[in-house]
Amino acid sequence: MDLQKLYNEGKFKPGFSKVADQAIANLLEKLDKNNFSNSDFKGKWGEFLKILITEWPNISPYNIVQLETPLLNQQLMQENLIIARFAAELLPNSAECHCFLGHAYRNVGDHASAVKCYAFAYEITKTKIAKLSKLSTSDLHDFACSYLLYLADAELSLKNSANALTHAFVANTMIKELSPPSIHLKRLYDTLYHIYQDMGLVKLAEDYKLLNEKTTR
Repeated sequence: MDLQKLYNEGKFKPGFSKVADQAIANLLEKLDKNNFSNSDFKGKWGEFLKILITEWPNISPYNIVQLETPLLNQQLMQENLIIARFAAELLPNSAECHCFLGHAYRNVGDHASAVKCYAFAYEITKTKIAKLSKLSTSDLHDFACSYLLYLADAELSLKNSANALTHAFVANTMIKELSPPSIHLKRLYDTLYHIYQDMGLVKLAEDYKLLNEKTTR
């Protein structure tokens, strides 16, 4: 894959190790859904990791995350977790990177680690909100709601209903403060439905199921 072309087209950002960027580009080529071969990929994956350890930490976070979607498309969950972990290490203060790391952990069944990632993403965002004026934080509030609901879902996977319910309540408060109402309202109702189901509160769960259905219409 032509690295300079990727730079010129804006698909890759220059400024970091070109050797690492070429390794990323080569791996993307192997992940092409029309030409994918598991044996070819494994060989290239090994070469990729060997290059990254020699070039670390001069790795472009923007370029390396280009691998996440193709890896998921090929159901390569462990490899995707490694890439998400690298990205979070390269950008330790990025709430988005920690959120995607949470997704990657959930994909391999590690819900406890996912909880930590979502919680950290939320704390990063909450700290940013506290430092900015109310007028400039609407997008951040939206992200914070999203991270809280992911956190609630992950806690529920661990059967921590009390924690999940608390996160959902906090998200509900944030949603009420947004104008217009957050797109996360439907997700909130769905989360509450599953939490109350887990707690054995069937009638209350059904109430939120109905609210969820009304919200979709």
